[in-house]
Amino acid sequence: DDDSTSVSEPSAQPLSSASTAAPVPPPDAAAITAVGVGLHHACALRRDGTVWCWGSEAPIYGADHDDKPGLALQPVPVPGLPRARDLYVKRQNNCIVDEEGQLYCWGTGHGVAPVPNLTEVRDVAMGSDPCAITPTGVTCWDDRHPDDQYLVLGRRDLVGIDAEVDRVCALTDDGKVYCWKHSRHPQRLEPIGTIGDATSLAVATHEACVTHASGSVSCWRHGRSNAVPKRVEAVTGAVQVAVGNSHACSRTVVGAVACWGSERATRTPIEPDAGRRVAGIAAAWDIDADQDATCAASPMGAVCGGRALG
Repeated sequence: DDDSTSVSEPSAQPLSSASTAAPVPPPDAAAITAVGVGLHHACALRRDGTVWCWGSEAPIYGADHDDKPGLALQPVPVPGLPRARDLYVKRQNNCIVDEEGQLYCWGTGHGVAPVPNLTEVRDVAMGSDPCAITPTGVTCWDDRHPDDQYLVLGRRDLVGIDAEVDRVCALTDDGKVYCWKHSRHPQRLEPIGTIGDATSLAVATHEACVTHASGSVSCWRHGRSNAVPKRVEAVTGAVQVAVGNSHACSRTVVGAVACWGSERATRTPIEPDAGRRVAGIAAAWDIDADQDATCAASPMGAVCGGRALG
């Protein structure tokens, strides 16, 4: 089976550690500023603030397309969105923050709608319920009823958050990481290991990873008391990490991408291993992963690989 997906507009190419040929980019390839990967679809945010998605049409069009399931083989613009500043994608849901700081979300079974009462959104996590960091802490809501909101963490020092299903992790401004099992009740947390210099984090179904101020990456498995993060050998200079079901990738400040773990869809846990640089990607400025797929935003456009999106 073909283990990669390639779409051409705005621009997408297969992400493969075996390929070194860089395709000639279309004129607007570099207009992509961010990528997001879902369960059966992916999206790209362009510099003009539009969001283009491909793969399963249900999470792309939301409630407007529930009765017409199909597959978008080429990127299509998401209708009904304001000009976006940030993009968040996970499983069958999507969110953007517009230029005014307003949060909008949509996905399978629910169309584009603003999330009320949340201002100054710093980051968004797309778990079993979406959650956002605001100056008052972490607020979550029912993805089909965005006015059904609840505060789960009343901390003012949070700068990053990510989630997968019922696992949520948050990053503080002093580099500590806290994780918890999602619920509607306020959380009292203990930090993960002795991490005190984390700069970014990513959460998947079984594992989570962080980048450190030193440029190293460490990962740990959910559900273990007193989790001790393990360093991923040979990964240096990392400023971003993305984690899937059984693989992970890191990005350096100059845009080199390295990946490790399973190359195909499995349910085996990530084991720290020597990160292998992905040939042909040397200037990526964003990466994302979900389940068994990964995308990178680069001068070639949206470069995606792994399980076929759709």
